[in-house]
Amino acid sequence: MKGKLIALWLITLGFTLPGLAQNKEQTPKVGVSGIVVDPGDVPIPYASVALFSAVDSTLVTGAATDVNGKFILGSKPGKYYLKVSFLSYQSRIISNVTVGSELLSMGRLSLTEDSKNLSEVVITAEKAAMEIKLDKRVFNVNKDMANAGRNVAEILDNLPSVQVDVEGNVSLRGSGNVRILIDGKPSSLTGMGNAEALRLLQGDMVESVEVITNPSSRYDAEGEVGIINIVLKKEKKSGINGNFEARVGIPETVGGSFLINYRKKKVNLFAGYGLNYRITPGIGNTEQTNFLTDTTYYYETESERKRGGLSHNFRLGTDIQLNDYNSLSLAGMTSFGTGDNPTDLIYRDYDENRVLTRTTNRNEMERQERENLELSMGYRKTFKKKGREWTVDAQYSQAEDFEDATIIQTDDDSETEDIRQQVPTLEKRQNILMQTDYIHPFGKEGKAETGLRANLRTVDNDFKVQEEAETGEWVTLPNFENHVVYSENIYAAYLMAGNKTKKFSYQAGVRGELSDVLTESKLTGEKNHRTYFNLFPSVQLSYEFRKEEFIQLSYSKRINRPRFWWVLPFYNYSDSRNINRGNPNINPEFTHSSEVGYMKKKKKVTFLTSLYYRYTEDAVERIEVSDTNGVVYRFPINLGQRHAVGLEVSTNYDPYKWWSLNLNLNGFRRSTLGEYEGTSYNADTWGWTGRLMSRWKVKRKFSLQTTFNYRSPVKTTQGRNRYMFSWDLGAAWEILKGNGTLSLSGRDLLNSRIRRSETTGPNFENYTEFQWRSRSVILSFNYRLNQKARRGRGGGNFPSGDVMGR
Repeated sequence: MKGKLIALWLITLGFTLPGLAQNKEQTPKVGVSGIVVDPGDVPIPYASVALFSAVDSTLVTGAATDVNGKFILGSKPGKYYLKVSFLSYQSRIISNVTVGSELLSMGRLSLTEDSKNLSEVVITAEKAAMEIKLDKRVFNVNKDMANAGRNVAEILDNLPSVQVDVEGNVSLRGSGNVRILIDGKPSSLTGMGNAEALRLLQGDMVESVEVITNPSSRYDAEGEVGIINIVLKKEKKSGINGNFEARVGIPETVGGSFLINYRKKKVNLFAGYGLNYRITPGIGNTEQTNFLTDTTYYYETESERKRGGLSHNFRLGTDIQLNDYNSLSLAGMTSFGTGDNPTDLIYRDYDENRVLTRTTNRNEMERQERENLELSMGYRKTFKKKGREWTVDAQYSQAEDFEDATIIQTDDDSETEDIRQQVPTLEKRQNILMQTDYIHPFGKEGKAETGLRANLRTVDNDFKVQEEAETGEWVTLPNFENHVVYSENIYAAYLMAGNKTKKFSYQAGVRGELSDVLTESKLTGEKNHRTYFNLFPSVQLSYEFRKEEFIQLSYSKRINRPRFWWVLPFYNYSDSRNINRGNPNINPEFTHSSEVGYMKKKKKVTFLTSLYYRYTEDAVERIEVSDTNGVVYRFPINLGQRHAVGLEVSTNYDPYKWWSLNLNLNGFRRSTLGEYEGTSYNADTWGWTGRLMSRWKVKRKFSLQTTFNYRSPVKTTQGRNRYMFSWDLGAAWEILKGNGTLSLSGRDLLNSRIRRSETTGPNFENYTEFQWRSRSVILSFNYRLNQKARRGRGGGNFPSGDVMGR
């Protein structure tokens, strides 16, 4: 075996050296060029390409493809034949190659896997847990042992600079105005408006998560701090292969899933199914002081709740290579689930002397049913000219979420009657997305891009609170009923171009978006129709000092449109003393984002640091006010201006083959200026977040990982959030000759991931503690069909979607 590996290494080196020499020479003006790909249209690096004379079969020239599968062979005009070969593939001969006075493009040359050789030599390379690229960071989440058996909401919460709070809201670099996409597009799952939908998507379906902090004009302008793109798995190997997973954990967690892929020649089929049963408990307490004109009184709230239930999700799709230049993809995804979500609240009221005067129990049982359906189609056309491409994409999604809650409130005061309430809520969503993009290369490194996009979204929300009267009839409470239909149609066009001159790269573009937004109340007939057009420029500049060391400067203008639930009059009544409501008059906020980044990569160290600044106009903040009964109302307003400046540092360090370290630090200063109804809500705060992860390969088949997260205290417009920290631990053991992995992961082992906040208003003060997800432990088993675990530096053994070499 060692002899075979040495021979293989020498052969590969022999192929590589001519290719490296070729890259140093000037590009030939006469000859042949092309790209060598596998049956899945994935480029093959270091394949051997040779040009022979058609007259006497003598070798004219030859080289190896580069890391992108590309080759260029210089020759004189004449008649030739081309031979392409690589280990584990059948050699391919292309006859009747006629070279004229210009460079002849052979297009994409596909090789067929040789079943006789496949079993003899397998070379795989492992992706790093974090890949740092020019315009984004890519997290290969299946490399993180703490993610084993987790859902997407929990995976996002475990990424550097990303947080998911106790209400399920996702934030990036301290800002919640971030755009979440799935496979580069908005999804019916994320259309639910918070991470509740992401809990339906199991982590074993995810290949990677891309964090784009300053997107270019080709992306939607939505999102103050950028885009988080969740990339789903789709295997690229030929034949039948797949992943199977089973998991069990504490608190109540049971689930399983599979993803099967079949690829042969020009057709790829994939199908997946996941089942998950999980109950997530949460506890909290609030202490509130209310200041009235002539007195002061207090109350405490204890809460205990559970969320979760049984959910299913299906995926089905195909990719078809129609010919050398045209391909078609079709995919569908559906999910549905049910759950019982009980909430128990205890209110304790005290007088001005802190003497207990009343105790109230409020018990809610909510039944939730949800369904999602998503269909997508994509067409891709390439041309003989390298880099020229035209794509057309269409997507349709619909979702329905029904919640039916029954509430019983009892009081220890015998003169106070019990209260029975019911809160039915039905929300329907529909989204249609159509877009087309065209890329046209020019010169040696330049390219221009343009595209059109239409995103049509409708949300229908019917909410009301009913109370049982003495007659036994159910009466709707005044001001706690709304039936709102929200339509948001965004039409966009963009144009951008970029080029590279020696070590300097540049790219600039502009995106225009027409927003047509209508909010309509079906109960009152009131309509709020807004139409506005905005231009969103972007610029990216980069200078490469040497290989894998560069500095980048970028700027973009972003928009954060009001989220649907921001305009609803009311949408939550679980806690009758803490009520969320919307603001129909909320306006979008606009952000100017600038960033300077520096990256350097050596053999054992990858270092990235970014200095960023954001200025936001019409900044949206959620404020709290209290009435004379101590009921707190929380709603969004356009407060004023927000400034944020920060420095982020990320580094990967592999001191030894068996040890890997990853550190992420983000320090920032954020200031907010504005007032509401005569009250100032200015805030100026410093803060930082940190994440340290260490992985050890204890033995060839056994790995350990530990992760520590910290979030510093920060001031808010009405108080402050206290510090938070957590510790995670994971282990993985490769079994079944590398086809299986047994993982044990523990999240928040110190049970310290608790949100603690202090809020002050004109007539109240409160202190709140809440823990949405307590300490959890999950044992999972993953089996890979016709795939092997990838071994790498300090990384353990985990499945990966791409084969880097054959």
